[in-house]
Amino acid sequence: MDVAAEIIASLNSAVVRIFSTMASLEVAPVESIDVSGNPADALHEVTGNVSFAGPAIAGVIYLSLPAALSRRVAGIITGDEAGVDEGAENDVLGEFTNMVTGNIKTHMADKGYNSALSIPNVLRGTSISVSCKGFTISRAFTFKVVDSGATFHVLALVKAD
Repeated sequence: MDVAAEIIASLNSAVVRIFSTMASLEVAPVESIDVSGNPADALHEVTGNVSFAGPAIAGVIYLSLPAALSRRVAGIITGDEAGVDEGAENDVLGEFTNMVTGNIKTHMADKGYNSALSIPNVLRGTSISVSCKGFTISRAFTFKVVDSGATFHVLALVKAD
């Protein structure tokens, strides 16, 4: 089994489905690049992350949105696009990240790679970078929101036996 191909397919599918189902936003994958050994510095101002770990697989997924898109998504979910606060934004982005990572976890468990998830964390800043060293899979994905053209990133860092 090609673990990288399974994770890529699962991640792309999960992101598209979750944004469509939860926020009624059509998103499309734009590109996926290998960032092995390089710091991934394409992370936006608001970044959720969820780790997973098991006997034969471990990693972390980062879902990173520009601040305006993070506010928009949180506003859609809360029904208060004009007055969404940072706490609600963090909750929504954390939950979206948890759903994406959970979908990957479930897909990989079906292939024999069991794992458990961490709780979601949200980082805020303008110069967020992540070290990609030591992972067997290090991929940065770019997605586009079809109606606005806004882009966001997902970073997948995985070690698999």
